[in-house]
Amino acid sequence: MLRAVVVRCAVMGVGRRTYHRGALKTFFNDAMPASFDKTSERERELIRERRKLYKRVRNAELSELGGEEILHRAIVEDNFPLYSNGGAIVDLHGCDRVSASCVVRYTLGRIAKGFGAVSRRSSNRKLGEDVCVVLRDLEIVTGVGYGSKVEGKSVLRPHIKRHLANAYDPPLSYVEAPDRGALIVRRSDIERWVLLGSRVVSYA
Repeated sequence: MLRAVVVRCAVMGVGRRTYHRGALKTFFNDAMPASFDKTSERERELIRERRKLYKRVRNAELSELGGEEILHRAIVEDNFPLYSNGGAIVDLHGCDRVSASCVVRYTLGRIAKGFGAVSRRSSNRKLGEDVCVVLRDLEIVTGVGYGSKVEGKSVLRPHIKRHLANAYDPPLSYVEAPDRGALIVRRSDIERWVLLGSRVVSYA
């Protein structure tokens, strides 16, 4: 005999009903909006493509060919959606430590050059040259660790913290946004780093 599953669906206005397992999937498919599966499929496809890109970046970094060039080609030539919110959010899901460092380094380098809606170059009469004006904070999504070997313990977050503290001169500080699984680098800190030469002192 099939075991019955009881589902309370008061939110959907369906009330309390009893479904067998075979009918449960059909019920939810009928109850969900038509766009739900399509949106999820698009997101899943983007995650798969991002993982492929990050794997290529990792291989390039390990072979000393330069992962940043791989990222540049993907964005400029292939129009790959690496960033969201006008470039203010970069998602590291699918990265390992090597590719994550490269993505963050490349992102900060683009901001230093005047990148999209995140920054622009502006003439400074006092200095007699163009300077970088950073318009938004940078959000680096590291995840909360749901896919990690230890549930709830992100592997990338501590690595990116060390990367921000040790790879740049001056070091870049951050604040944590644990609800979003992200680190926020303030625009004022990025501006200061750019003004002082946007130096990268470590590629780890």
